[in-house]
Amino acid sequence: MKTPIICGREPTSSEEEKKLAAERSSELSAIVNQIVEVVCCKLTPLQSELYNHFIHSKNVKKVITEETKQTKILAYITALKKLCNHPKLIYDTIKSGSPGTTGFEDCMRFFPPEMFSGRSGSWTGGDGAWVELSGKMHVLARLLAHLRQRTDDRIVLVSNYTQTLDLFAQLCRERRYPYLRLDGTTSISKRQKLVNRFNDSTKDEFVFLLSSKAGGCGLNLIGGNRLVLFDPDWNPANDKQAAARVWRDGQKKRVYIYRFLSTGTIEEKVYQRQMSKEGLQKVIQQEQVDSVKGQGNVFSTEDLRDLFTFYDNVRSEIHGKMNCNRCKNDGSENIGEQERCESENGSYGSDQEVFDIGGFAGIAGCLDKLKSSEKQVGSPLEEDLVSWGHHFHSESVPDSILQASAGGEVTFVFTNQVDGKLVPIESKVNPRMQEREGGKSQNIGKVSHMIERERNKIQNSVKQNLDYRSKFLSKHHKLLNSVSSNRNSLMITPPPSSSTSPIPLQGTLHKTVSSGPSLGIQLPLKRSSRASVEHDDDFQ
Repeated sequence: MKTPIICGREPTSSEEEKKLAAERSSELSAIVNQIVEVVCCKLTPLQSELYNHFIHSKNVKKVITEETKQTKILAYITALKKLCNHPKLIYDTIKSGSPGTTGFEDCMRFFPPEMFSGRSGSWTGGDGAWVELSGKMHVLARLLAHLRQRTDDRIVLVSNYTQTLDLFAQLCRERRYPYLRLDGTTSISKRQKLVNRFNDSTKDEFVFLLSSKAGGCGLNLIGGNRLVLFDPDWNPANDKQAAARVWRDGQKKRVYIYRFLSTGTIEEKVYQRQMSKEGLQKVIQQEQVDSVKGQGNVFSTEDLRDLFTFYDNVRSEIHGKMNCNRCKNDGSENIGEQERCESENGSYGSDQEVFDIGGFAGIAGCLDKLKSSEKQVGSPLEEDLVSWGHHFHSESVPDSILQASAGGEVTFVFTNQVDGKLVPIESKVNPRMQEREGGKSQNIGKVSHMIERERNKIQNSVKQNLDYRSKFLSKHHKLLNSVSSNRNSLMITPPPSSSTSPIPLQGTLHKTVSSGPSLGIQLPLKRSSRASVEHDDDFQ
């Protein structure tokens, strides 16, 4: 965007260049702020084992030392790039027995047994634990979770491989994220329908899965304002075209472009080669400019040796080759002291004052915490990584979502803000998530109130029942005592004219109670039976 504008302003520019500059300036005036973040993610232990096993295999060593067809070399490079995406892509290749298994012989022993079933050997994923087997995938999973919970943003995930898109789809299904997918199998008639649905704010869409080969050019996905380039392409134009799907005329929100690279691997080398193709290798390693110009697209022996070298103890191979003076002079934790020294030396001029040109650092809450090297210098070109912000720690990255998502996998981040002319609409809390959370709070309150009310009812009922039983038992015991006393002491003497021997009352009393009028104690007499008392429900 900026290069045609700068060229068109030169005194020696042609009419075509001036016209193109005017067109680009007009387009830029209708575009919001953008930040590009190159995120270096370290490999997991499983990825590191597989990577080292492959680059030290006999086949790879033979490729480096002998002349080999370029197609075979590219096949090895593709295998490593797939490994950087996720080890499952290598697992599937080994299980299928396809030609891409060369170099990965005897690698099944590295995979954790809980990730696949013992009999068939089919991949199970370990109940979602498969995500953690890839550094980049683990960061992406956290990124999606924070976006879904904290914002109403939508995101586009771009990859060169349909197998990687399959993993994205599996992740979305497991986490219940709504998603759409466009790849080489999508019909022309269906493509625009998918785009329209994703751009419709009334639809509950969240993720758009995009094949860079099938949809990297021509699509307008302004419904999303975040985009992840999950793996680099050899052709820098392909990546730039894919990244431009969300930063287009009509976009109203701040745009975040994430370029994921596996630290110290072939992905960083591919990204370096992208810049060398554009004649900008000097920003990586000044002393290699002359040799790079003559190399073209052919791999020399030195190139191959470097391509198949794994730097596992670096934060970023790209940054390590820069010999960055900004970071060397920024070792102190005293931010104010560093800025004072650089101001005295005049290293970076007045551009330092406008490093937060897109306002991203202010929104992320790290504006006053940045060291000098963490601030970009002026408005650098996308390829001028020396002038980008250099971040050894995720806390200084001007992006609160990446700060929360980085974890221990992110080792280094380059950031570059681009100032658009439109005032962006800031992200909001996902209304559906807010509604769900609010609904949960209301439901919890209702349930708590109902529980409290029912508990009070139960307590009152128990209390009343206990009082009733207490009164009933007291009355019952009094009646029993009264009956027992009467039975022991009641004796009837005969009239004077009869025999003087006493006549027991039991038979007479029985007859009287059975056939005569009630004495008022008929019910207690029946309840006085031991069997009746033992089987009375009131005594259970």
